[in-house]
Amino acid sequence: MSKFKKQLLKYKATMLTLVVALLAFVGLYLSEQFGNNLSGLSKIIESIALAFLTSGVVSFIFEYMTEKEFSDVVQEVVREEIINSQKNCEKVNPENEELYNFWRPFLQEDSVIVLSEDRSGTEPTVRATDLETALLLYQKLMDFYSVQGQTRKVKIDFVPKNRQIFGTLPFSGNLIIIAAPGANPVATTIMNKLKNLHQPDQTIQNGYVFVVEKENPSYLENAYILSDSADKIGIRDIQKGKIVDYFPRESSDKADATCLDCCLIVRGEILEEKGRTRQVLIIGGHSRYATRDGVQYILSNNDWAKQVNHHSSKNTESILEISGSISQGRKATLRKPPRPIQKAIR
Repeated sequence: MSKFKKQLLKYKATMLTLVVALLAFVGLYLSEQFGNNLSGLSKIIESIALAFLTSGVVSFIFEYMTEKEFSDVVQEVVREEIINSQKNCEKVNPENEELYNFWRPFLQEDSVIVLSEDRSGTEPTVRATDLETALLLYQKLMDFYSVQGQTRKVKIDFVPKNRQIFGTLPFSGNLIIIAAPGANPVATTIMNKLKNLHQPDQTIQNGYVFVVEKENPSYLENAYILSDSADKIGIRDIQKGKIVDYFPRESSDKADATCLDCCLIVRGEILEEKGRTRQVLIIGGHSRYATRDGVQYILSNNDWAKQVNHHSSKNTESILEISGSISQGRKATLRKPPRPIQKAIR
């Protein structure tokens, strides 16, 4: 038996002895206070208590376990628990190794989960689904990676939805964007940098674009948003100005109805003027529910993470197709595997 286990057993024995001693004192007190009412029973309690207290067991334990030894055992218990926790967390197996490698760059330095907020009213507002998605991502990252001893800090922050961003990206750390271009200005700026798009009114000739039903001026000022009829909304794959693929979004007013949805996942690196490289990630669903589905997918799918990690390009984009109902569960499937991000115009 190891020294630590012997000390731990000694510590447990001490605690048990103290508890029994306390019970003995309580027994003596009861026999004194209620002796007349308890008659013979009080004599039995008193005899057992006195026999235990005078047997030398308590004094032997206290002599055997000094205050320093007790303190050492407690510290050893704490150290052992910390080591066990780190071993459990650092034990990377084939089921999560690629996921660990995918998220590691975002956790070795400060990272910001960015949500957009609407400031058109008297108070800034954030959609509940967006906040729920950000908290889900934050909690999973902390639960899975925070005990590694190498993580910095992950925080959640907000940016005005209609803010125009030119040049340098906001915030100081790596960026994880919970929204698609058009719904979050930081996502738009990241896409512009990755695709070398310098004019917001230019038409995307190569890459994925979102198609919405209604002509919302705030959305349509964005190069990554187009407008079409209700039966043609979703995400389009554009190559040399032509539609080569289409991922629909079909919704219903009924919560248990089977629907189709889609999500764009962008992973990249941006080199800034001072030579610093920032890690960027966009989870942009066509709907807010699809964004949440996308977050759950990239937190759990080791095969997809492997494709991204081993891709020849550091800047990739993927498409997820989501099917199912909100009430009965939705399933995300990789419809388009990671591919290099193309320049918007050639």
